[in-house]
Amino acid sequence: MVGVFGYFTTFIVSLTTQPLMQSHLQVAGTFILFATITFAGGIWMTLYMKETSGGLTDKQKKSLYIPNDL
Repeated sequence: MVGVFGYFTTFIVSLTTQPLMQSHLQVAGTFILFATITFAGGIWMTLYMKETSGGLTDKQKKSLYIPNDL
């Protein structure tokens, strides 16, 4: 799923980059927009993803996704 989502995201970015560069944003604004989206995604990952929030140990991270009965 991660690979499919990555290819989909790359496809969307490739379709939107040229029109955005030719809009009122121009080249610098386009890359500032993409940087802002990336920065917001990084903050979201840090705050809401289980394995990145709260400073968990490796054992605790594994216990989030591996059932106890294995």
